[in-house]
Amino acid sequence: GLMFYIFAVMFTQLFSDLEHAEYNYFVRLDNSFFSLFQIMTLDAWADVSRQVVDEYKFAWLPILMFVIVSAFVVVNLIIAVLCEAISTLEGEEKARIM
Repeated sequence: GLMFYIFAVMFTQLFSDLEHAEYNYFVRLDNSFFSLFQIMTLDAWADVSRQVVDEYKFAWLPILMFVIVSAFVVVNLIIAVLCEAISTLEGEEKARIM
């Protein structure tokens, strides 16, 4: 949540005045949250990044940073769920043996 907020504020400050894009993805904070969620899920993220990079040549860096950080967080969440499930199954198996 905090990571999303930090990146949303940063992207809103940096890219709020896109002029030649089909849609201004970062004009307001709520639009930035939605656009970042779209980038995080990799749903047409290339279209969003292409339109932003066409106007701001440096934009590839914060977009790439966000993709890397959000992918790291999502993968860690999946691993945590798997570890918890395995731990629960192991605990149930030990209880059944005793």
